[in-house]
Amino acid sequence: MALTAFLAVRPLPQLPATLTSLALAAVGASLAFAGVLISLWAIFTTVRRRVILDAGHFVKKEHRLVTAGAYGLVRNPMYLGIILLWLGIAIAFQSALLFGAAAVYVTPAFWFYILAEERMMASEFGTQFEEYMGRVGRLLPRLRRRAV
Repeated sequence: MALTAFLAVRPLPQLPATLTSLALAAVGASLAFAGVLISLWAIFTTVRRRVILDAGHFVKKEHRLVTAGAYGLVRNPMYLGIILLWLGIAIAFQSALLFGAAAVYVTPAFWFYILAEERMMASEFGTQFEEYMGRVGRLLPRLRRRAV
């Protein structure tokens, strides 16, 4: 939170409008926008299936495993969206500080959280979750389906 506050109150860097900086801004903005869209798609997917995700590390009694929509593309679309948002903003602003925060803090923190969450989901949903893991990639879509 402190890093976010620091970055929010800090003046934005004034980058020269070179072809490279404009290209990086376009690529970064595209990645950030894709991250927002993926996150919103994940939220829409769960709401549409009447599964409300709360902050915290637990499975509610009425929680069903969601494997369609954004969750049919990757198992962790919310985390993917947030990682893309961080990386996109870092690239758009050509900020080593933001890129470092995304690479050294955000992505590894989510990675460890994902691993713990997947153990919890496997414990809760058993074979159903294991089959889902065999079909759908963790953070990157699978081009080919793995055999379970």
